[in-house]
Amino acid sequence: IRAVLESAAISLRDQFTQSGFAAEAILPAFPLNVEGGRLQGVLSLKHCAADAGFGTLGENTLLIHPVYGNRLALAAVITEQQVIPSPVPNVLPSCTHCHRCVTACPENAIHEGTVDQTRCRNLTGYVPQFLRPLT
Repeated sequence: IRAVLESAAISLRDQFTQSGFAAEAILPAFPLNVEGGRLQGVLSLKHCAADAGFGTLGENTLLIHPVYGNRLALAAVITEQQVIPSPVPNVLPSCTHCHRCVTACPENAIHEGTVDQTRCRNLTGYVPQFLRPLT
């Protein structure tokens, strides 16, 4: 999935630049910064998606989409070209703070609205082995 997202973001970026507009692809895994023991990308794609109306952020810090739930992977393109936004669904899902995600997490990585990234299986799969000691 990551390769498909990266390919799509790079292709879209190239279309913008070929049309004469500055553009930058924001890929799902790199570049990463390590700050305070946390892995952070250049831009929080899930926060951008929530701000754009694609869903809401849950207790598990994941984006919850009205159709796909939290089973999402994101990439983005930043451009100077004006883009007409798609309509936002009238009803967005909302985290009910039921704590099922906290209970279900096999690594006990979710605590009080934060995720211990060094314990999260989903995140550590994106981080190359040689970078994991830095987290």
